[in-house]
This record gives sequence, structure tokens and C-alpha cells, in this order.
Amino acid sequence: MKRLLFLAVGMFAMGCDDYVFAGLLPNISASLHTSIAATAQGCAVFGIAYVMSIPLCAFLLARKPARLVLITALVVFIASNVMTLLSTGLMIYLTSRFVAGLGAGLFLPIAAAAGTQLVKPGSQGRALSVIWGSNSAGAVVGVPLGLWLTDKINWRATVALILILTLITLVGIAIRQPALQVSAPPSLVEQFHLLIDRRVLSVIGVTLLTATGSLGLYAYIAPMLSGTVISSEAALSFWNIGGLIGSIGIGYVVDRGGKPQLLMAAILIALSLVITVIPIFRSVPVLGLLPFLLWGTLSWATVAPQQCRLIALKSNHDTTLVALNTSAFSLGSVVGIALGGLALGGGLGAKTLPYAASLFLLCAFVWQMLSLQQQPQEEMST
Repeated sequence: MKRLLFLAVGMFAMGCDDYVFAGLLPNISASLHTSIAATAQGCAVFGIAYVMSIPLCAFLLARKPARLVLITALVVFIASNVMTLLSTGLMIYLTSRFVAGLGAGLFLPIAAAAGTQLVKPGSQGRALSVIWGSNSAGAVVGVPLGLWLTDKINWRATVALILILTLITLVGIAIRQPALQVSAPPSLVEQFHLLIDRRVLSVIGVTLLTATGSLGLYAYIAPMLSGTVISSEAALSFWNIGGLIGSIGIGYVVDRGGKPQLLMAAILIALSLVITVIPIFRSVPVLGLLPFLLWGTLSWATVAPQQCRLIALKSNHDTTLVALNTSAFSLGSVVGIALGGLALGGGLGAKTLPYAASLFLLCAFVWQMLSLQQQPQEEMST
């Protein structure tokens, strides 16, 4: 696992970058002399670029050595954050966040695919846990640290911290990372067959529904807890801590159990139940935080089983499939947030959003069970 060190540092930096800017919006908008609503578009363009770049970059650059692709991604990411650091106007800032999304979208799937090649057979689940656990640690540890730096110095100090971490990653990968070869991109015909493969679509579809229900609801924690004894800050902290536990711990379960699709089904039903009880416990002091801890744990625990499932299905296209699954994960979050906004705008109360989210998770569970029934022989041997 020591060989994953610099990949983990890079994932930590990008996890911090992805989550911290939402907390920096008041400071950035004041510095750029614009509204918070306008500055918030930086988060949107980052997400759009991220979703767009993941499958595209995987297809275009998978023939290159993994180290070269990772270095390219890091250079793009560093350049974008230098632009952010030096931003004096809204357009420069928004452009820099778009470019940052491209760099992150290139780095993450290649890092995940390369990480599985750096460990011995049977340890892929733990490798993915380290990779994605580092990403969620960027939110759990990096975001509070970034906000503290912003309070003590300014928001540009937080960007400088992300830059330093990314530079460490760049130097480490350039010097120490083996010249791994990620899988070659499929031909156009193979791409078409890959994208219409029923098993691949099943996994990615479940990922999309899961992220829509779980990550989409995350953005509405504050309104869900409005007027209750539980603070949104505490709930977010517990969710992030749970995310760190889930993303790191799930790899050991995947490697020991060897049945990621059955594990995913169990996680989905548990996640649906946990989210359903949030409105019941939200007025209970202390104990009301437990569902948020479990919610974060289970949400992030869905990543590794899905990635392992796809790699087992099409190991010769691991980079492309990991990229597509990661894209579905991000897209589901965007869709969930949008649907939540429409629901609130239509008059649905925030406290009822968990019930709507749990419906998406139940649909994902049903899809997962149908997939299990259609492929029992294959799943038992996975």
C-alpha cells in the first residue's frame, strides 16, 4: 500500500478542492466584487467539466503510460489553481474552475485504475478504498483546515495549500511512480458494444440512481435540519466522518467477501432505511446525528463494490469503465441536487426530501436484485 502514497495525496488535494470552495464563496465573492450567486457558478462549472472530462479523457489518453497521464492531469490542475489564486475577476475565476474540473476528471479514474495495478491480486478492493478514502479525507480534514486558513489569512491561502499538496503529488509521481500502462481504449465499435452491454449499463445505472438519492440529498442537510436541535454543521461533520470510514473500510469487506454485487444490494437497502429515519430522529439531541454518520458511511461504501464489479466484468477496459462509473456517480449528484431544488420550489417541505431520496435508493435496490437474478452464475463466481 506504500506505492499508493502519492496517488492518495493527489486524491486528498482534489477532494479538498472539490468540497472546500462551497465554504469559501462569501470570501471569494467579496474579493472579486461580485455576488455569492455568481461566484457559486464556479462550483457548477467545475462539476460540469468534471463530468464531461472523465469518459472523454479516458478514451483519448488510455494508450499512454499511467504516469504520463497522471502528470498531465496534475499539470492541468496546478495551472488551473494558479489561475484561481491570481483571479481578479469573475470570468477568470470561472474559467479556472472549469479547467480544474478537467484536470480532476482526468486524474481520478486513471489514479483508481493505476492503483489496482500497484497491489497484489486480491487486494484491489483495499487499493480502491485507499484511493477513494483519501478523496473523502480531503473533505473531512482538508475542508475544515481550508476554512481555518481562510479565517486566519484569506481564501487564497487555502488555494495555496491545495497547490502545495498537488505539487508534492506531481514530484512524487514523476520520480517514484512506476510507468504503468493503463488499458488501451476500445475501438469505436468496441466502445459502442461496451456502452450497450447490459451488464455494464446495469452497474452504471445503479450507481446513477444511488448517487441521485444519496449525494443529491447531501446538499439539503441545512434546510432539512432548520428549526431542530441538531446543527447542520454537526450533521455535515458526522456525514463526512462516516464517508471517510465507509470509503476506507469497504475495501476490506470487498476483498474478503468476493461478492461485490450482493454487498451493494445490502448497502442499498440499509442506506434507504437510514435516510428514511432522518426525519424521525432529527429532533433528538445527539442521537439524531447517528443517521448522518451511517448515511455518509454507506454512501461512500458504494464506490468500491461498483468499481470492482466493473473491473471484473471487463478487466481489459478497466480505465474506461471506472471513468464511466465515476461520471455516473458525479452526474447522479448533480441530478439529485437539481430534483431537490425543483421539489422545494414546487412546495415540497425540506423534511420530506429524505423520503423522496429513499425511493431512488429502493429503485436502485430493485434494479440490483433483478441483475442478481439474471446473472446468478456469474455473480457467484465474481
